[in-house]
Amino acid sequence: MKKVIVFIDGNNLFHRMWEFYKTHMIDIQELANTLCCSNRELKQVRYYYSPFVKQVNEKTASLQQIYVEGMRKTTPNLHISQGKYIKTRTILKKEVFKKIKDIITPEDLTGYVEKGVDVQIAVDMINLGIKKEYDTAILVSTDSDFVPILTCLKLHGIKMQVAAFQDDSHSCFDLKNHCKSFINLHYYIPTVFKKQKSRK
Repeated sequence: MKKVIVFIDGNNLFHRMWEFYKTHMIDIQELANTLCCSNRELKQVRYYYSPFVKQVNEKTASLQQIYVEGMRKTTPNLHISQGKYIKTRTILKKEVFKKIKDIITPEDLTGYVEKGVDVQIAVDMINLGIKKEYDTAILVSTDSDFVPILTCLKLHGIKMQVAAFQDDSHSCFDLKNHCKSFINLHYYIPTVFKKQKSRK
């Protein structure tokens, strides 16, 4: 039986679920099982995320933590890796700043950028693929930053599937064009919801 490892870009999935389905909650084990299919062995689920910054949105940060802890209890063969959010500051040109300085605050120019997750996913996918730990990798993400990784895996003869929410975005178009097998999550999420509901 062919072995599958599912690599999940956690924060990307978290936000996309809200964008399309107005909920952050999806049973990760059920999603992985559905994507893997019954004719393959789901060897591992690898979930990568960065804890949200409480100062930005305490409610969302708390919800995320509850979600991750619940996942630990219900998902066997789960491996979780953490990145982090780095504080950034927008630099404005002097002429622009002069025009808007009276209507903005320092907080308006401050933001947070996720760091470390893409690199962790890329390194793990390549290392585990070269070591033959899986026959097929399924990447759950709509981030086009993974395009170079897909190209690298293809060069090494490693089978790859991308599971993403198909839309008209440039990111989705890039991912779809750089993998042999594209899985539209919009076809699978309703099935996962039904299975979740039937267990309650």
